[in-house]
Amino acid sequence: SSDLKQEDKKRLLRFSVFFTIGVLFWFGTFLIFFRVLSYFSSIEVIGSLLASKLLAMVFLIFFSLLIFSNVITALSTYFLSDDLQLLNSLPMSMGSLYTGRFVENTVNSSWTVLFFSFPVFLAYGLVYSASLFYYLTLIGVIIPFLLISAAMGTVVILLLVYIFPARRLKDIILITSILLVMGVFLFIRFLQPERLVDPERFYLVMDYITDLKVPTSPLIPSQWATNALSPFLFGQNCGFSIPINS
Repeated sequence: SSDLKQEDKKRLLRFSVFFTIGVLFWFGTFLIFFRVLSYFSSIEVIGSLLASKLLAMVFLIFFSLLIFSNVITALSTYFLSDDLQLLNSLPMSMGSLYTGRFVENTVNSSWTVLFFSFPVFLAYGLVYSASLFYYLTLIGVIIPFLLISAAMGTVVILLLVYIFPARRLKDIILITSILLVMGVFLFIRFLQPERLVDPERFYLVMDYITDLKVPTSPLIPSQWATNALSPFLFGQNCGFSIPINS
């Protein structure tokens, strides 16, 4: 019994440490975005453009993290889980099995990213005094956003398992994750986010606005999410409809 009590204390200690770190990170993320967005909201003309561009980059990072998380979780959920032999012996269709595993994989891989993304969206809502429709639209955006990333992560792991043995994929996924992180970093560097806070390097204000209005690929779900939320934060004239003369 003493060993069980000692083990319970260790578990409680680990939970307390991770919970405290998570709460501090949550509030830290909220405060950082609240201050940055408050500064952006004080800038006339281009302030909403800055905030919208930042929102698109946030969604892109979350989307990349969700795909990576789904790939890792799907490997265990679909191929390395201890209950797979039991489930395969039950009289159920393959469609039902994959549907249940997909839901389980989506929940297990998305809740952490969803939890730590909430302070970002809360900061946007508070700084720009968003209405209830913003939060309702956010729910409507997040659900397909999570499902798309889960589906992409599942497709990736199914293709990898078709080529490589499931138990060897851990090392392969580690290499792939490094390449993914490098790819996201290079993509963000390609966007050159430092331009968003350095209008002095442009000769004309309209040239600066033109540069800010260069969109990311319309095929990326993160851009769909940004386009859906922007009108509820910055209004219909949030900067994307400003006519630009060549």
